[in-house]
Amino acid sequence: MMNLCSHRKSLVDAPTLILNNIHPVRKLKIRLFSNFLTIGLNDVFWDYQDIDILILDDLKLMRDHSEEINKIRCMKICLSNKHDIKNSIYANPKRSKGVVSCDEKHIYEDDIQSTSIQIAMLLGCSPVFVANFNNISKRYSLINRKIFNNRLFSITSDSNLKHVDQFSICAKYNDKCPNKMDLMKRLV
Repeated sequence: MMNLCSHRKSLVDAPTLILNNIHPVRKLKIRLFSNFLTIGLNDVFWDYQDIDILILDDLKLMRDHSEEINKIRCMKICLSNKHDIKNSIYANPKRSKGVVSCDEKHIYEDDIQSTSIQIAMLLGCSPVFVANFNNISKRYSLINRKIFNNRLFSITSDSNLKHVDQFSICAKYNDKCPNKMDLMKRLV
């Protein structure tokens, strides 16, 4: 099992969309983001197969559906090392003691939404847009200003992150997206 830190800063300046909880995401125009690097969380792959990176922390999902997950053609990052997911990268999250700081050197144990932002940051992705991150902690407002330099946004209005219109960001960033094959080669 490979370690995530070996991929640090391999996706610098790649516009990225992180999808959480696909059911409300169905209402979004996800196809607009086809040029963006797409990160999916847990069961997103059931309804949206065009993800580039799948982040998994649900042990039951990994155990019950490992065969289906193994068939998905994307990078798989697991937050637990107790699974049967082949060719996955173990994020090796560290236990936080109190307030978590994002220092770009470690991934800290947290909810999967916060952890996925940390992973995008570690990979160098920027800007990062999230969908359906309703549980994102308030500390990410500060982290957004300090580390992401205000390059972390929400395309849904259910987050305490700055909301942006999905059509305007696609118009602004679609032409700036690197070729998907080139991006994925950086991760090999």
